[in-house]
Amino acid sequence: MRNDFQNNLALLFCFAMVLNACETTAPPSEAGTEAGIEAGEQAGAEAGEQAGAEAGEQAGAEAGEEMGGVEIISGGEEAGSEPETPSFDPSTPLPEPVATSMMPPEAIAEPGEGAVDDSCEGNYFNEVRGWVVDEVGEPMVGAKVQLCVRDYATATLACLSPQTTRTGGYFKVPVTESTRCMLSATLRAIVPRVAFAPMYCHGSFENDTGDGVLRLNDPIVLYQTRPAENTTSENSESNDVSVVFNSDLQMSFDGTSLYGPTVDELGGRSVAPDAPGLCFLDHSESAPQIDGVYAFAPEGDFTNSSAKISFPNTMGYAPGEEIQLYVLGNLDCSIEGMTESLEEGDWVPVATATVDMGGARIQTMDGAGIPCLSWLGYGPSAQ
Repeated sequence: MRNDFQNNLALLFCFAMVLNACETTAPPSEAGTEAGIEAGEQAGAEAGEQAGAEAGEQAGAEAGEEMGGVEIISGGEEAGSEPETPSFDPSTPLPEPVATSMMPPEAIAEPGEGAVDDSCEGNYFNEVRGWVVDEVGEPMVGAKVQLCVRDYATATLACLSPQTTRTGGYFKVPVTESTRCMLSATLRAIVPRVAFAPMYCHGSFENDTGDGVLRLNDPIVLYQTRPAENTTSENSESNDVSVVFNSDLQMSFDGTSLYGPTVDELGGRSVAPDAPGLCFLDHSESAPQIDGVYAFAPEGDFTNSSAKISFPNTMGYAPGEEIQLYVLGNLDCSIEGMTESLEEGDWVPVATATVDMGGARIQTMDGAGIPCLSWLGYGPSAQ
């Protein structure tokens, strides 16, 4: 199980490399990950398209050597200077989410220029186009969007070079030739080192126009989080850490098990399930019933451990009722006992929680908890 988790972290390194696409077969070191993030982003910001690609490949090769081996494939980044990173004031109240009133960027609808390979029995695309907005519907310039695809023939996962959103929140992801025949596609959008919760959207092949372009006319929506309050007792002699997210969700965990962010970097918030842009909520009959969600940023993992949580019973579940908890699959999450990595953007049941006898809060019981920091969903137990 840990090898799968380490492979996933190597894929996370791929996301950080702004000028490269990659597949991974070996686990990274923390030093390699940090080196890849800094070198790749610096190369992309300071160099032009060609020079940036060369610098990024060199940085990726050096970081990959430290990581124990990561295959780097040139993906290419749009030319031009890097837009400023989006930001917000974490001391302000959370904004009320509203659906965007803006139309999609016109570039999304422009005809595709690449040829389509009719021999592909799956879904064949040369590029993916879409746009990113924040929770109040404003286009986000400077966000990063990465495409991960499963090969139609082998079902292997490849995560391509992240691309930067430009005017109108528009992005275009060029798809490398070896990954164009797809079984599935998932987009991950983040703002590096800024506390917007990452968003995962599965690409829909229903609107295939046959010109080799996968278009997302509905925007990807990113939600702000707020810093968690550390409520750990000053007299505590153990490694236990207690935090409260947005005066709402309480969490306790072994501080030595937290992998990725530090305790001081943690942020989160609750999000109404009918809020705009929650593209990971599937309302088909086969999908789990998700009544509420929480967002966390940055993503992280509790290695060989889990975090106990407690949150308000806003849905009015009955006292003593069991509630199913889910986490959204991502490149950071490992679950003890699972031999396969979590599929990005899919809900995975991880634990049950119980409504207290007063009916006020929902809490995990002894020995149960969530295995990682991602989007958290909850709904009725499937008993």
